[in-house]
This record gives sequence, C-alpha cells and structure tokens, in this order.
Amino acid sequence: MGQVADTRAWTLPAALFAVAAAVGALAGVDPRLGVAAAMALAFVTIVMADLAVGLCLYALLAFLNIVPEGGSFLSFDKVAGGLLAVSWIATVAGRKQERRAFASAYPQFFAVLAFFLMWVLLSITWAEHPGHGIEIALRYVLNAFLFLIVFTAVRTPRHVKWLLVAFVTASTLSGAYGLIATPPPGDEDRLAGTVGEPNQLATVLVAGLVILLALAVVEKRKPLVRIVLLGAAALCLVANFLTLSRAGLIALATAMVAAVFVAGRW
Repeated sequence: MGQVADTRAWTLPAALFAVAAAVGALAGVDPRLGVAAAMALAFVTIVMADLAVGLCLYALLAFLNIVPEGGSFLSFDKVAGGLLAVSWIATVAGRKQERRAFASAYPQFFAVLAFFLMWVLLSITWAEHPGHGIEIALRYVLNAFLFLIVFTAVRTPRHVKWLLVAFVTASTLSGAYGLIATPPPGDEDRLAGTVGEPNQLATVLVAGLVILLALAVVEKRKPLVRIVLLGAAALCLVANFLTLSRAGLIALATAMVAAVFVAGRW
C-alpha cells in the first residue's frame, strides 16, 4: 500500500512536468503555439472542474478571435468549441443517464438535429470542393454538441444569467473593438469587430442588444447595473448600424416586432 501511495504521489507532478515541458517546447518552436497550448490546458481544466463556468467562458471567448499585435490563432472558436465538446464527453462519460437525458426530454428535436447532421455529412459526397464541405460539416457538428452541452451545464437560473452575461459581454466588446480598430481590407466603411465579417457581427450585435435590454428590465433594483446595461445596448445598436448590414437591419426589425408580442406593455 505504501508503494502504491508513493507511486500516486509522483504521478501527478510527473504529468504536470511533462505537460509543462511540452508547452515549453511548443513555445520554443512558435510563441503563438505555446500561448495557444497554455490557454487550451487552462480551458480544459476549467471545463472539467465546472461545466457551467466553462460554457460561459466559451460564450465569452468564441467571438473574440483576436490576440495582441493583431495575430490570430487557427480558428480559435473552433478549437475552443472542440475542447469544450471533448471535455463534456469526458465529464459525462460515466453517466449514461446524463447522455440520454436530452434525447428523452426532446425526442423530436433530437431526431431533427440528427437528421440535419446526417444530411450535411451526406452532402459532402456531391460537393465540388469536399475539403470545404468537411470544414462546414465540422462546424455544424460542434454546433450540435452545444445543444447537449448547454442542456447538461445549465441547471439553475443562476447558470442562465451567467451565460447571458457572458454572451452580451462578448457582443459588446466585439462591437467596441470594431469602433476603435482599423477596418479589414475591402471593408473600410463597414464595422467587422472581432468576428471579422460585418454581416455576422450584425447578427451577434442584435442578439446582444435584445438580451441587454431584457437584463436591464430585470435588474430594476440595481440602477448602476441598469445604466451599464443600457449603455452597452446603445453601443450595440450604433455598431449594428455601422456594419451597414441589411441582414442586421432585418434582424433588428424582426426583434422589434417580436418584442411587441413577447415583452408585454413595457
């Protein structure tokens, strides 16, 4: 027993040393790879410790595809989404009931989701550029995993609030970055933010605007918080107009019409 205990005591430090050495080697090859590996390890650790916190962190970072000095990692949102999916699988690997909960709770939606994914994968067989089709299919697979992850991670009203705050923070920062950063080539007159594409940024800003206004209504007893939320909503609205996106304007008009039926008198 003493030898087993001694072995276990040395296992964790040895594993940490090996991981640190690997990250250091990557940093020696390319500093960006070292930073990316360190961020990936930190992200996986957070997700394994608390899936809800990891999901909120992903919602915060998914739209912030920027690093200092204007560099970027290889599809950071896809890498983070893949790490989140892998960590979720590891978290629920020993819980069969957890894995089946979504399918049993929403069987029709789960069937539609599975059919859609099969259709996307099947479409690769007749695509003119299969490589591009595989990239798109991978994105849809990660999006499908998000339904399962959110279902598992978000269990209390507090988790919902965390997730909404993370999303609106990301949308606000993305719009603010677009206002102060140099526009990308070819889009000198259009805001692209951290998303990098004006039309995609516009959809994020409209969603952020609606959620910010809803949170401002909910936080009636916190005047300072309401001021911050309304200020962020105004920033998202202005940034949405500066994207010059017709899709963003249509989304905004649709949200305004929907609010009449959903929000009640106020």
